[in-house]
Amino acid sequence: MSKEHTTIELADDEAALVINKNRKIQFFLPDLEDDDNVPEYIQYLTALAIFTQSDDEFVRDVLGKFQKIMADVEDGESESSIQFGEN
Repeated sequence: MSKEHTTIELADDEAALVINKNRKIQFFLPDLEDDDNVPEYIQYLTALAIFTQSDDEFVRDVLGKFQKIMADVEDGESESSIQFGEN
């Protein structure tokens, strides 16, 4: 089975986190000047990556909440604003 890679183009102010099935993580961050304050969304992405890779309880909690949200959406009890793919 050959591996196919997907190319994702990020704007100058966007960041991405890529996670494989073993929770190995790659960051794609915008270029910042050395004296720039790190924006909150970059701090959040970094924290998410650290907890995802190092904290099994965090991962279980997040997945449990996700499964509850998806079950509520399927049951028509909740509307979700989650979007997958392109905006």
